[in-house]
Amino acid sequence: MDRFKQKIRFFFGFRAATLADKTAFIDYCKKTIFVARPTWDQALEDGYKYFKMKKLEPYSNKQLERFLTTAHHQFEFELCENITRSLSLETKNKLDQLLIHFDNDDVPFKRTKQTINESPVNFYNAPIKLDQKIKETSSKL
Repeated sequence: MDRFKQKIRFFFGFRAATLADKTAFIDYCKKTIFVARPTWDQALEDGYKYFKMKKLEPYSNKQLERFLTTAHHQFEFELCENITRSLSLETKNKLDQLLIHFDNDDVPFKRTKQTINESPVNFYNAPIKLDQKIKETSSKL
């Protein structure tokens, strides 16, 4: 069976994908496919189009989904990192204050600090600044 696959690939000018092709495909997904915000089915279709364009034998559907999932996770991580790096310290502080304000005033559950702190299991931790934590730790020493 493998011999026939090789002959068919050779006849149509396709080749088997290598590790370098996998890496190039993931980069292509991050830079081209996921930027357009496709549905999952569209991303799969675009993946198969990529392999056809590059004259590569496509991976199995299961492998292709794994590669797309990996590329999508990397894309989202890099997007969040780029956004975080582009924000000024002032903007980050304003966002923190906005989130703290929302947590304290406008949450749908209307929790109070008293119920949060008295809870036997404290799931909620208010954000603290690093220098505040250092001061608390040094005062205990």
